[in-house]
Amino acid sequence: MKKTISFALVSVLLLTGILGMVLPGKSAMSGPDLTILDGSIERHWSQIHHAWYLTATAENIGSEDVNSCFHIQWFVGGKSIGYKSLCYLDAGDTATIQSPYFTASGTQNVQVHIDCYNDIAETNENNNWASARLWFSLA
Repeated sequence: MKKTISFALVSVLLLTGILGMVLPGKSAMSGPDLTILDGSIERHWSQIHHAWYLTATAENIGSEDVNSCFHIQWFVGGKSIGYKSLCYLDAGDTATIQSPYFTASGTQNVQVHIDCYNDIAETNENNNWASARLWFSLA
């Protein structure tokens, strides 16, 4: 019985020590991580401006809040249609972002680049682009 208790105690201490060493490694990867949700890019027609605009959903999938502003660049047909900015996005939160107004017709590739100026130090800088193929008509 004493050997079983000793073995169990040693096992718990070893596991606690191993887990204690692993957790700091995980926290080293903490930080904000901005991305565009898959499938969230949509086109909209503005009756007031007689032009198109796009919306997408930005998300901070990281473990820390974004406490400053960052920029989003929009592309239609490979050409930039401009920038917008978004300020503050808490960890786990989402925000709808809108592009500048533009005119286009036909089927176009649309891209969104979040944090395009690298204003925010992120845990993953490789997930900041999203794209869709959408149809536009001016008639």
